[in-house]
Amino acid sequence: MPQQHIECEFCFHNVGQGLFYTGHVDDLKFIYDCGSQKEACAEKAVVSYCSAIQGKSSGKVSLLVLSHLHYDHISGLKALLAHTTVEVAVLPYLTPWERLLLACVVPDYLQWYLDILKDPVGFLSEYKVGKVVLIAHGRPKEPNDRGGSDSSHRSGPDLIGDTPVDMRELADLNEDDLHKIFQKEEENGNDWRKLYRDGKLMVKTHDGVFRLRNLWEFALYNQPVADDCIEAFKNCVSQLPAPADYDKFPLTLLLKEKNFIKELRKCYCEDLMRDRDDLNFTSLVLWHGPINPDWWPKLQWGHCPCYASDGIYRTKFALEACAIGVGCSFVVDLFRKPALGQLLTGDMNLNNNYEAFKGHLGTRLESTAVCLVPHHGSGHSWNNKIIEDLPWCKIWVISAGRENHYYHPHKEVLQDLLQRGKALCVVHENLCLIIN
Repeated sequence: MPQQHIECEFCFHNVGQGLFYTGHVDDLKFIYDCGSQKEACAEKAVVSYCSAIQGKSSGKVSLLVLSHLHYDHISGLKALLAHTTVEVAVLPYLTPWERLLLACVVPDYLQWYLDILKDPVGFLSEYKVGKVVLIAHGRPKEPNDRGGSDSSHRSGPDLIGDTPVDMRELADLNEDDLHKIFQKEEENGNDWRKLYRDGKLMVKTHDGVFRLRNLWEFALYNQPVADDCIEAFKNCVSQLPAPADYDKFPLTLLLKEKNFIKELRKCYCEDLMRDRDDLNFTSLVLWHGPINPDWWPKLQWGHCPCYASDGIYRTKFALEACAIGVGCSFVVDLFRKPALGQLLTGDMNLNNNYEAFKGHLGTRLESTAVCLVPHHGSGHSWNNKIIEDLPWCKIWVISAGRENHYYHPHKEVLQDLLQRGKALCVVHENLCLIIN
């Protein structure tokens, strides 16, 4: 039987302090995060991407994965949804209190961002996303659990209609926790139960895998928020004078009160952050790679100084020999067995629950060739144990702004990688990374 090869291209786009990652597998397209602290920077990259995919097969994005709802990871979301169709969106479930906490992080009052924090599922549905999949913490549903009133209204298998996204091997959330989520959201004015019954919403755990067609496999790890962080925030909010009717729909009303949001931010900066170097927000980690290793050809890699008319410097890892010839030094076999996957870490803190993360992804870590360094190369989120646990990883990528005031990437992160002889690429406003 002749060997099958899949045409693939992956790109860490030049958005500065944020992340916009895209993948093409055969004729399928997927995205991991789409934002930047500079919204204009994210929008430019997103619109350029959407223009490029128009006319290629359907032009639709099969899968969008949002690691979390920090502004610098989703600020290009409106532009993305306005310029293309997203068939399936996957994101972690954040409680109303966690979403309220995120409202304190953005310095400006941005109504569209507060709208998505108020009701992320409703927001995505209004923008015609075919189906929203929430990844929640909790016990997976047992195979013999026939469920209660909610499960009796489930519509069809987890193939998600006519899309190529197959969720059948990703575990459903148990019925008790599912009911608690719907109840919490109803208290805040969000009728997610109806969307679930109408087949527009799924609630899963991070246990298992899902696939694009029968070509590409994805695995998730959902890092939880520290309970003491949320309790500290609740205590902080309780000290503030609440708006009228606060007890009715807390999140809905609070996100409409500009003055209250200002007080929340003051509380966040002066009280909550005073005793914490780095808040532990949820971040959905994504590993992906080919289902059949024989489909993946050997790749060459090298540093290729290619300038386009837009002035963006592109480092390419490619199958072809360099067209320029001068200044390129290609080394064969970037991807080869057993390292065929890519690990995208969002803003995960590697110092929190690291062993749980390692145990959950298991041997996939050993089969990783490309790794996104978490949290833009933050020293607070870095744990050099991951270098040893990804023994075949050839490329380490950091996506950060050139002049960010967080001092990302941290010198300790750079030293740990470079002293071990790892290939490191820092993607910023004027540099993207293409792997094809």
